[in-house]
Amino acid sequence: MSRCRFVEDHQADYPVTRLCKLAGVSRSGFYAWRCRPPSKRALANDRLLAEIREIHARSRGTYGRVKILGQLERRGLSANHKRVARLMRVHAIRGVGGPGAKASRRAGRH
Repeated sequence: MSRCRFVEDHQADYPVTRLCKLAGVSRSGFYAWRCRPPSKRALANDRLLAEIREIHARSRGTYGRVKILGQLERRGLSANHKRVARLMRVHAIRGVGGPGAKASRRAGRH
């Protein structure tokens, strides 16, 4: 979470001046951040996240990072596996399986 986002999330409960001091950001910097349009990266992440959510929903929640990355590539979208993993982690998008699933397959518990 960014420092400015922290101030914005709590400004209804506490004075902005106190929150800015606590977060280590200037008050004018906070207000400038609020008026600034989203960056190109933030917009690209939003578009990528929408695609990830659609792929995840179409798989009925079963696809994880690897399969979602493959589907993105099939759609002609280029994204690093770490970026896809981060977006999925931050937005709590998880596939079925994971580390425990491999261990149970090895042990013969299908």
